[in-house]
Amino acid sequence: AILLAGANELEATACQAVVDELEALHSQPESPKTYTLVAVGALEERPEGQTAYAFADFGTPEAVLPAQAVFSREESLRFVTELLQLEAGANRALAFAEVYNQNKTEAKLVKGLRQAGYARPQEIDHMLRDGPAAYKQAIQDFLTKNPDAAKGYTTTDAWWEQDIYKQSRARTAEREVE
Repeated sequence: AILLAGANELEATACQAVVDELEALHSQPESPKTYTLVAVGALEERPEGQTAYAFADFGTPEAVLPAQAVFSREESLRFVTELLQLEAGANRALAFAEVYNQNKTEAKLVKGLRQAGYARPQEIDHMLRDGPAAYKQAIQDFLTKNPDAAKGYTTTDAWWEQDIYKQSRARTAEREVE
């Protein structure tokens, strides 16, 4: 496991070279190595779990942390520890950043997972496996299935709303009138 603290404004191509070296170690047929790399901004002394986070694959332009990026020391150690035990963290190189905008998808998702009672290992595992992309896709699927959701009502697959049931009720009502 590697914790790269103070990884602010690192060049993406140089970071990708590091990831390539780690992949080469992992791909050695005689003795493959498993790795986990966590890159964060400048460390600050404050408790973990107070701020939501976002992550990106280390070595990509999205993973370049801005000069002012900071991260909790406790939170960074938590990530390294949890990623070591999670299958989703094996052979991953990730850059983590704090999210201060509560309207960002990552912040909403982390907050929702915590409110739903997820333990930190479960939360981190969910974020790595599914994360914001799956969350956004679920929202898009819901909106596609329920085009009138913005008006305050949704479409359901309730059996009593299907045409075959409505036709059956109409036939029954006709018999009752006779």
